Amino acid sequence: VKELFNPTMKFCWIQSYPINCETSDEVECIRGKRVRIFRWLFMIIPLFIGVVCIFYCMTSLILTVRRIESETLQYISRMANTNTRRRLRRTRVVFKKACWYVGVFAFVWSPSIVQVALSKMTSLGPQGSFILQFVCSLSFASA
Repeated sequence: VKELFNPTMKFCWIQSYPINCETSDEVECIRGKRVRIFRWLFMIIPLFIGVVCIFYCMTSLILTVRRIESETLQYISRMANTNTRRRLRRTRVVFKKACWYVGVFAFVWSPSIVQVALSKMTSLGPQGSFILQFVCSLSFASA
């Protein structure tokens, strides 16, 4: 495990050494065997699980609020002997807040996902890598 953490352009991460030697036929890897497996285990899979959990929780929250609000409106209309159907106002409010939450989550994670995907799928060269790092660093609040 110790040989998996190597320097990248910005920080130490699960990376082969020299950088991207696993995709190059010209350079032999000194450290970082099986980095792709560990990247999947420690970045891609947890991120995917987080996204699925957020969508599940937000959907469950919206459906629960809608069910409770519908039951309450049916009870009120039975007690008042009226057949007026009110709009489900709270459901719409909760839906909007859930959309904001999911949208912000996606917005925050999108620069790093794009950065990793572009750096691993293309050979940008030193100048391209620098430009990519610079643009992604501008989008990170902590960078």
